[in-house]
Amino acid sequence: MAKLRINLNVWLNEVLNFTKYTKENQAKILRIAATRYLRYLKNRYASLSAGSGGWPDIKHSTITRKQKRMSERGWVGNAAWILRESQTLINSMSIRHGPKRTEVGYIVDKMHARDEGYTVFEIVEHHAPLRPIIVRPDGKTLRNMVRDIKKELEREIRKGRRKRKK
Repeated sequence: MAKLRINLNVWLNEVLNFTKYTKENQAKILRIAATRYLRYLKNRYASLSAGSGGWPDIKHSTITRKQKRMSERGWVGNAAWILRESQTLINSMSIRHGPKRTEVGYIVDKMHARDEGYTVFEIVEHHAPLRPIIVRPDGKTLRNMVRDIKKELEREIRKGRRKRKK
């Protein structure tokens, strides 16, 4: 079965050296990290689905079928948008915050907008072996996540100092 979501707690602990503050404010930190990570996943999907490399070419029969369907609606049959025809897969990625963990990815299963009879999970599982969608963040994204968290920590420290001065 394909990985439909990633539990941020698992690898965020590897990246950050948790202090007392971070343990007490883990939910806030995970929200910051999850937001950056979701943006990475969506940008990566948009780029790869447009043919930027890394994913195999789409079958000719799929391109033909979707271009026909798109032209019937008056849309230009741009091959770069074939995997984003309905935007369902990219828009179905989300964040769920729980008391002990934060998940990012395909959290809630629902029917796919265009492929009647299939759910989003089924479509993702079908594509995942050739076109993985939910992956660990790259190094740049991890660094940005840590930077975002450090900015938040610095903001909290400044806020604490202002309170003490009053």
